Amino acid sequence: MSARKKLQPASSQDAPSGEFLSLLAHELRNPLAPIRHSTNLLRMLSTDQRYKQPLDVIDRQLAHLTRLVDDLVDGARLQRGLVTLRKQRIDLGEIAQHALDAVQPRIDEHRKHLIAHLPGERVQMECDAVRLRQVLDTLLDNALTYTSSGDTVELAIETQSNMLHIRVSDTGMGMSTESLPHVFNFFSTSTRGTNVGSDRLGIGLAISRSLIELHGGTIVAYSEGIGRGSTFMVTLPLTAQGADHEERVVRAPEKAMSARVLIVDDNVDAAEALATLLALEGHMVSLAHTAAQALQAVDEFEPSIVFLDIQLPDFSGYEVARRLREKAKFDKLRVVALTAYGSTTSRARAEAAGMNAYLVKPAMLDALTNEILTAMNAQGQLLNAPPLLSTSGRSAGELD
Repeated sequence: MSARKKLQPASSQDAPSGEFLSLLAHELRNPLAPIRHSTNLLRMLSTDQRYKQPLDVIDRQLAHLTRLVDDLVDGARLQRGLVTLRKQRIDLGEIAQHALDAVQPRIDEHRKHLIAHLPGERVQMECDAVRLRQVLDTLLDNALTYTSSGDTVELAIETQSNMLHIRVSDTGMGMSTESLPHVFNFFSTSTRGTNVGSDRLGIGLAISRSLIELHGGTIVAYSEGIGRGSTFMVTLPLTAQGADHEERVVRAPEKAMSARVLIVDDNVDAAEALATLLALEGHMVSLAHTAAQALQAVDEFEPSIVFLDIQLPDFSGYEVARRLREKAKFDKLRVVALTAYGSTTSRARAEAAGMNAYLVKPAMLDALTNEILTAMNAQGQLLNAPPLLSTSGRSAGELD
């Protein structure tokens, strides 16, 4: 079985809308980055518990905005046949438990009930773990959105006749008979329930259907009408199990030595917010806002790692990376793209230019820390270094 599978591309008429959404994603990710860094900074600086609740609100809404941007671009890419699966053998129960843990705070906050029926034994299958988790997140989010306080959300997973069945049901608003045929349509709205604001842009469920179909499965929706809840049923084939692979236990590292970090970004707010955040983590940080400044700073500051934006006012981050790689003394310098561009083309160009890794804004702090530790370890600055932090969630570099 091929480790990658693509949807067939849609009509060429979709290309302009796809290009527009890619540009829109770039423009939206740029302001999201300094907001995320500034929020992390406020958490580190504030000891006043009165700030915790508003900061939690900012974090939740920022995560929601980031997901909306990703969904918009994901939808366009799926329509154009540009999404690939990266399959591996995974433990389905582990993915499901992580998805349940992620929604538990919302369950508690809004006084809803969550019921889970997970397999009693390990269920392993070959799939794209990130994409399958994305589907579970979407279905659970959908159920929570259209339920009220006191309602119940249920996740049930079972295997039967070499098939996997995932059911997410709720006792919430339900759907009209007229809405059911359109619930999986891209970029369409459907009314659910009678509450104001129950209309939503139809992206997440459409993406879920496409991703399930890429895995060779099906997804269907059921409802007995408005006010009578909804059920979504996913059916996937269970592939033959292969040999066990070694799993590494990942743990967060203890406070590391100070690294020398160069941040290159023409967005001054984003650069300064990230610099302050990393400085509070104990690192020595220098800033550059143009490509020329970046090349000069590398010579003078001698960083361990460079977080490099791609779109700069004089010439591109690709060219900065190429020029650095032309000099033997920078062989061990870790150069990481930190950009609002998330396309596979941009990632390929970054790799060809000599960049070591690729992060899409707004990058999480643990992803940045992971790159810093990797750089220090490669340069012999960490002795007996613990395993690097792992990052979970969507593969942002595949989105636009």
